[in-house]
Amino acid sequence: MLDLTPLQPRHAFLFLVVFTAAVAGPRLRLPFLTAPAPRARVRYAGGVLAAISAISASAVVSLPLAVGLVAAALLTGIIGRWDERHPLPPSVQLAWQLLIAAILVVAGWSIQYVSHPIGQGTISLNWLQLGPIALPAAGITVIWLTLLMNAMNWLDGTDGLAPGVAAAALFVLAAVSLLPQIQSGPMLTLAVSGLAATIGFSWWNWPPAKIFLGTSGSWFLGWYIGLVGLTGGGKIITTALILAWPVLDALAVATQRLQTGQPLWRGDRHSHLHYRLRAGGISAANIALLAISVTLLAGLVALLLPTAAKIALLSAVAAVFSLASLKTPPSASRKRTLKK
Repeated sequence: MLDLTPLQPRHAFLFLVVFTAAVAGPRLRLPFLTAPAPRARVRYAGGVLAAISAISASAVVSLPLAVGLVAAALLTGIIGRWDERHPLPPSVQLAWQLLIAAILVVAGWSIQYVSHPIGQGTISLNWLQLGPIALPAAGITVIWLTLLMNAMNWLDGTDGLAPGVAAAALFVLAAVSLLPQIQSGPMLTLAVSGLAATIGFSWWNWPPAKIFLGTSGSWFLGWYIGLVGLTGGGKIITTALILAWPVLDALAVATQRLQTGQPLWRGDRHSHLHYRLRAGGISAANIALLAISVTLLAGLVALLLPTAAKIALLSAVAAVFSLASLKTPPSASRKRTLKK
């Protein structure tokens, strides 16, 4: 049962302010949105989402965390804007993702501990302290944030999908922050800020989309959701279960590419689940609604199950995804161009 004690009127005010800014921001910036020459009708505004969320969230955390948050958002916006105009090689993208995650870790955003999978209490990840960096906490955090950046980037393939899933995930994480054993005001505030921004952005991105997340927006959503999860005390398994659709889809596609000898980071428009559903005749709006429903259902399960059960369930579903991807490789007939 949720304890609403941390929920204050200021959270409603924050939601309204950020939502309004997210809806109005792209309209004010429309003439200046990034548009690669070959795709003149494509408009990216993920940087607006990142700026609004980062600025509002930085006001409620300590100065070092705020500096890291804003610096990571700024670098995400710069690299994302460049990639949207001049696509970067996958290896270069990965290098920038690792740097963004490292900036956040150095600023103090780190998974300090995780819940014990079979017993009570927690397991510390601060085994070795090297100045401001603790190991293996720092390495695990960098890998975690990089995984989520790629999962959300790969998810951004049809209208309304990535911001819709992100909004559902942040809604569930806000509920997680109200659990009696959590009661985290900072986690709630970060979740509310991100939720308002993603819902506001969805105003423009819902099918048929007028603007798109682009690289900057999808990367930002990935690491921001990761930060919200770790703010609640290392709720990594909980967050992974909530984001089961994008995380497991990313792992399944990676497994499939390894099986077929394809480059792991090579993008395509047929392997991911949303592309398969689109090729099967399901509309972008229905795909987004399905993914949002799955995310909310996974969130409900995450709220009810203990850690050990979450790990078992996530492992079982991951195995099913991987086996399905191995047995049903995409056919050449599915390699069609899909309208975003």
